[in-house]
Amino acid sequence: PKTDTLFVEVLDSTAPEFEVIKCEDSTVEVIVTDDNYPSYAVLLEEGNEVITDGSSSVPYRYSTPGLKTIRVEGVYEDATRNCGVTTQTVDVGEFTNNGRITGLRLSRSCLTSVDATVFLDWDPQQRYELQYSVGRTAAPITVFSGQITSDSLFFPTLTTDTENDICFRLNALSTCNEAVIEGGNVCRDNPNAVDAAIENAYATYEGGDIALYFDEIAIGGFEGEREVLGFDPEPLDTLFPGFVDRNVSPFREYIYRIGFSDTCGNVVPPAEILTSFVQSRETRINQQLVTWKAAENQLASNFLQQVVVVGAGQEKTISNPDNPVEVFLEEPLGPRQEILLRTIYADGTIIESNRVPVDYEYRAYLPDAFTPNGDFLNDELRLIGLTNEAINWKIYNRWGEVVFTSQSAEVGWDGTYRGSRAPGGVYFYDLTFLNSENETIRQTGSFVLIRN
Repeated sequence: PKTDTLFVEVLDSTAPEFEVIKCEDSTVEVIVTDDNYPSYAVLLEEGNEVITDGSSSVPYRYSTPGLKTIRVEGVYEDATRNCGVTTQTVDVGEFTNNGRITGLRLSRSCLTSVDATVFLDWDPQQRYELQYSVGRTAAPITVFSGQITSDSLFFPTLTTDTENDICFRLNALSTCNEAVIEGGNVCRDNPNAVDAAIENAYATYEGGDIALYFDEIAIGGFEGEREVLGFDPEPLDTLFPGFVDRNVSPFREYIYRIGFSDTCGNVVPPAEILTSFVQSRETRINQQLVTWKAAENQLASNFLQQVVVVGAGQEKTISNPDNPVEVFLEEPLGPRQEILLRTIYADGTIIESNRVPVDYEYRAYLPDAFTPNGDFLNDELRLIGLTNEAINWKIYNRWGEVVFTSQSAEVGWDGTYRGSRAPGGVYFYDLTFLNSENETIRQTGSFVLIRN
C-alpha cells in the first residue's frame, strides 16, 4: 500500500513576558523581556497588531486616553497561532509622576560618606531616576535610572560633607522623547554634619574594673592608650565601645585617650577622658572626710552627684555634697564598707568612681560637749548610730556618782541630776550594747557639759 509520513514538532506554550512603559500624550512602549519565541504578536487594540522579534520596543500612541488592554502572543514560524498569551492593562493619558519617596534612612559609612536606604512607592509601568544632592540647592547626582522593582533601594558610601543636609528626589522618565517630571526633594540631617569626634565618651568603674563607652562613629577602627597619673602612657591593644580594662587599681587615677581611623583614611583626634577619683581619710572613729575629682568626659554638663556608702547589700547616699564632705559610717552597712562617687547625667547615664574600702568600728557616736541651756541647740546629749535597743548607758560625774542611766538609744540626758541642773565640767560614760551581729560591745569615754 502507498504510505506518507508527516513529522510534527510539539513545543511548549510558554506565556511571554513583557513590560509596558507609559509615556506622554497617551503613548506607550511595549518591551518584550524574554526570548522564548522567534517572534511576538503585539495586539495594541482591535485591528492593530505588530509582529516583532523582541529586540526593540514597540511604541504606540492611542487616539483616546483611558484603560487599554495589551495582548502579546508568542509566534513560531509556520506554526498554528495557539501559543502562550499574556495581557496587561494600562491606563494611558497625561504623562505624570506617580512615584514618591516614602522614607529615607542615613548612616555614616565613613567620616565623609554615608550609606543611604531610600524607601519608595512607585508605578510599575513607569521609568524613574533617583537623584541625591548634598545640600538643598546643590546640583543633583543620578544614582539610579530604570524601572523600580522593590520597596527600597540601598546606596553605600555616597560622598557627603560635614555641613549640609542630604536630599533625594524621584523623577519620572519618558522613554519616548526623554521628557522628565521632577519629584520633590526629601531631605534629612546629614549624619556627618556633626564635626568628627568621639562622641559621648566616658569611663566608669564597674566593680573593680573600668569600662569605656563611646559612640560608634563609622566603619573603621578605634585605638587608644591608658595613662596612670605620673607614669608613661600604655597602648590599649584592642578598643571598642564597652571595652573593659581589668588591669586597674582603685587607688590610682587613670586617663584614657580614644582615637579613630575610618576605612577611608580619615583620622579623628583622640578624646581624653578621666575617671572620677575618690579619696578618704578618717577624722575620728566611724567618720571619714571624703574628697574627689570629678570625671572628665564627652557627656553633657547637667548632672547630679552623690557620695555613696555601700555595704551589707545596702547603701547610704548624700546628694549634691560639698567637696570635701564628712561622712558618718553606720552600723547597718556592716563592718566592711566602701565609699564611692556616683554621677547621674540628665540622659540617665551613670558614672561611678573607684571604691575606697573603709572599716566600721562598732561604736556609738557621742558629742564631745553639749550645752543644756534651753536654746534648743545641743540641749540634750544623745547617742547616734545605734539601731539595737538592747543598751545599758551610765553617766558619771567626776566623783564617780551615777547621774544618768538609760536602756534606750532614744532617751538622752538633759543635763539634770536629781531634778536640778548638773554643774558644768567633765563627765564620763560607760556604754554596753549589742551590734548587728549580736556581739556585746563596751564603750567608755568622756564629754564636757558646758554652762554659760
